[in-house]
Amino acid sequence: MYSLIIAWILTIFIEFIVIWGFKKKYPFKLLFYSFIVNSITLPLASYTYFYIYSNLIMVEVLVVIIEGLFLKYLLNIDYKMAMLLSLVANLSTFLVGVIWGYL
Repeated sequence: MYSLIIAWILTIFIEFIVIWGFKKKYPFKLLFYSFIVNSITLPLASYTYFYIYSNLIMVEVLVVIIEGLFLKYLLNIDYKMAMLLSLVANLSTFLVGVIWGYL
């Protein structure tokens, strides 16, 4: 349980930093968006991976698509930018998770 909470907090902040790096405005609003989006997608992704479909790559692809749609509407950006932003944010958290797992 403790590790899931740490993963959730790290995900929120890492993805916030990535999103803020693209938008460079309204940091508290972007942090709130990161909180909301990841509070929805991280538990769903974790549940899906552990109990339904244990293919991590496919679960991550679905998360990128879902978060991309959220970001498109929340940030009022086009689909291509939203998907790119989601891909970079999720790749960042994925890589941090892999590195963390090896420590």
